[in-house]
Amino acid sequence: MPGPPCRDPGSGYRAAVTGSGQRALLFLDVDGPLIPFGGASDEYATYPVDRDSEGATAHPLLARLDPRHGARLAALPCELVWATTWRDEANECLAPRLGLPRLPVVDWPEPSDLDEHDARIGLHWKTRILVDWAAGRPFVWVDDEIGDTDRIWVSAHHPGRALLHRVDHRRGLVDADYGVLEKWLRGAAEGPSYGTHLLPLLRRLDDPQWPEWPRDYDRTRMSVLLGRLAARLSDDFAVRCTTEQDTQDSSEYGRVTVPGESTLCGTRIVVCVSKFGSLALVTADNPGAYFGTDDARDQGDLDVGDLSKVVRALNDLEYVVVPEEVLALDYDGPTRLPADVRRPSWWDRFFGYF
Repeated sequence: MPGPPCRDPGSGYRAAVTGSGQRALLFLDVDGPLIPFGGASDEYATYPVDRDSEGATAHPLLARLDPRHGARLAALPCELVWATTWRDEANECLAPRLGLPRLPVVDWPEPSDLDEHDARIGLHWKTRILVDWAAGRPFVWVDDEIGDTDRIWVSAHHPGRALLHRVDHRRGLVDADYGVLEKWLRGAAEGPSYGTHLLPLLRRLDDPQWPEWPRDYDRTRMSVLLGRLAARLSDDFAVRCTTEQDTQDSSEYGRVTVPGESTLCGTRIVVCVSKFGSLALVTADNPGAYFGTDDARDQGDLDVGDLSKVVRALNDLEYVVVPEEVLALDYDGPTRLPADVRRPSWWDRFFGYF
């Protein structure tokens, strides 16, 4: 088991955390991106379909599926995942025509009470599910129904890099789309893989006149929200989760701990909550014990299903999840941090002691 969290002021939080990366996921819709529709019938090229083959009679537009998409998708530096109402039928009917192996399939849950709320604010019904499924990994979502609300929500609730790429359903995926995907995915593979898009948010919250808590700090609201988080995680993990709150002389408000005996890997999960902007951090064992959640998963100490439960709870309660990799970046803001922190990081600013 790794040692204690690196929070001693001499070395700073960043000493334990460096960048880590995984191949990005690509969530792929079918109707629109792969099978175009909405234009005049004579606008579309068609390809031979064996009418006795799987799905041929159930999907009258199947002849519009260009088999050449398979090679182009397979060449992208990512892990392909079906994110479509075709569900398992995408593997049975489409993958063979595209020359692709069987791919993972996002399993859509039953409708929930959140659906009506999401519809009112313009959030796509897939958005929350895909963020939960990604569990912090960088991802691309290719769909013909993505909107600005989805991009804003993902930016606030997903700790990794994300590209939400809308395809014109009348044309499907074309050369220009593949160019965008290739460029972004190459950047995801070669550059920082986690949430640098969150830095603008951290800078907006960084007011040097209010170092320990924000100007509009509401201690009662923070307490209620942390209590709701602890109750939710206690239900999800069928165990009593403990809390620490109202941390003194710190910009961190408190923590919720999921005991190790209730996690699949036997390592406790600790959620740290800042006094600023509902910022939250998910860690295995303790902050700084691993090189982020990817490292904990690679070492077999954090299960992706357990991580998804925690991220889903935080998203539902409108917390903003910030990965350790982002908080480990050098702090370059205007707030004067304690002098004994020799190399301050964004962790020191929003979760450290003053």
